[in-house]
Amino acid sequence: WHIPTFAQFQTLAASVGNDGNALKREDQGSGGGIGTNTSGFSALLAGYRFYNGYFYNLGDYTFFWSSTEGDATLAYTLYLFTNDSDIYLSYDSKGNGFSVRCLKD
Repeated sequence: WHIPTFAQFQTLAASVGNDGNALKREDQGSGGGIGTNTSGFSALLAGYRFYNGYFYNLGDYTFFWSSTEGDATLAYTLYLFTNDSDIYLSYDSKGNGFSVRCLKD
């Protein structure tokens, strides 16, 4: 098992046409961001732990770490939002607590 690389997240996004709803479980999201889970990924909008130790946005967002570092303080991520069907690929501070999904080798 391994945490996906940023390139693997890019492949995942491309395989579903950048449709974040295809990654979200059916009971996740609202408005134009309601999950269809056509990919079987079953993402939950789990929120995140901010670097200050507080938890935020349960049911509104989900952030997944990749194993690809940007530098000593940043790593690449995949984001999904409750009312948005897009998949966002970016980077964030390693001080935050985000979800991980593992891929079987």
